[in-house]
Amino acid sequence: MLVALDRKSRKAVRRWLHMPHDVPVAAFHAQTAEGGLGLPELAVQIPLMRSARVEKLFDRAEQGFDPVLAAIVQTSNVYWLHYLALIKFHSKLKYLNKCHMKQRHNLINLQLQ
Repeated sequence: MLVALDRKSRKAVRRWLHMPHDVPVAAFHAQTAEGGLGLPELAVQIPLMRSARVEKLFDRAEQGFDPVLAAIVQTSNVYWLHYLALIKFHSKLKYLNKCHMKQRHNLINLQLQ
């Protein structure tokens, strides 16, 4: 679903900026300092934000601020489900980085010419 939203956002930006269809994906997601548009890649950013939010919940449960939350974390498999989701996300992130690093490298080389 997030990949589909990424495609739709790139399509909308392409239409708004009257960009040709052969502009590489990396040009949309590269930082503006690198010559890109700085468009966030939802398939990467949302799982990272979600993971950070869950980590804060676990930290809060460990510190004992919320006894109900601490009891839920201790008596359920919530921690293991989160851990498995992180493993799945990191393997997907490695694949995405491998694909996009080549495209970003090509984009930077085009700008240097």
